[in-house]
Amino acid sequence: MTPSNATLITPGGASDSGGGGAEPKDRQFVTALARGLKVLRCFAAEKRELGSSEIARLTGLPQPTVWRLCKTLQDEGYLLPGSGRDQLQLSPSVLGLGYSALASMALTEVAKPAMQEMANRFGAACSMATRNGLHMILVQRCQGQSDLVLNLHVGSQLPLTASAIGTAYIACMSEADRASLYQDIKARDEPNWPAREAILAHALRQYAADGFIVDCGGFHPRINTAAAAFNASGGLIYSLSCGAPAEQLSEDVLRKEVGPALLRLSKALASQH
Repeated sequence: MTPSNATLITPGGASDSGGGGAEPKDRQFVTALARGLKVLRCFAAEKRELGSSEIARLTGLPQPTVWRLCKTLQDEGYLLPGSGRDQLQLSPSVLGLGYSALASMALTEVAKPAMQEMANRFGAACSMATRNGLHMILVQRCQGQSDLVLNLHVGSQLPLTASAIGTAYIACMSEADRASLYQDIKARDEPNWPAREAILAHALRQYAADGFIVDCGGFHPRINTAAAAFNASGGLIYSLSCGAPAEQLSEDVLRKEVGPALLRLSKALASQH
């Protein structure tokens, strides 16, 4: 994947002619904003990456205008470089624009569009889960295109202490609740507890520093995953994860893109529920 700090290459000497149709008569109408939104609307599930020439064709705007709009949207974090030269794609930040419109929906349905967008973007599986004893039960699951798909679905359970989605949940617990949980786990599996406690301690330090967990091959030898958690209404804790085969989702991408996107989504969901 192209690094997110790559710059959009534009031909030298190009200038924004400001064309692209007659200006509206309404003086309250901000033409530049409307054009920027028009650029964002060009992207869809079947057109996840677009070049500036294609955007110019779809919007009817002059190419110099498109170059400047795309550069601005990229600088503001709404577009990212794609896989090829002059290719662009939407960034997870765009998802934040729709969160308020989804506020009246049930939690799992609120999260689903954003989760599916992440799954599609990263060729990953995105899951939402909450605790069920010493397991995490999936309450939402969105699958993107991937060479390796785990047989997990809504209702599937994952080990609480041996999965990124479970570890993120533990990190989000209060200290008192976490201590009580640890006593329960230790009582059930005392011989293996010291090693498990050390792994959890490392993960919790990572969570405290970054706000999310990164797990490379811990749950499944071929799967890399990031996870974050949040407190919802009623005292419930939910975790979100995004994982894919290591060859599709590197540790660097998890730390720089996937983890921060999960953290933003977690905060948005927590603020609404």
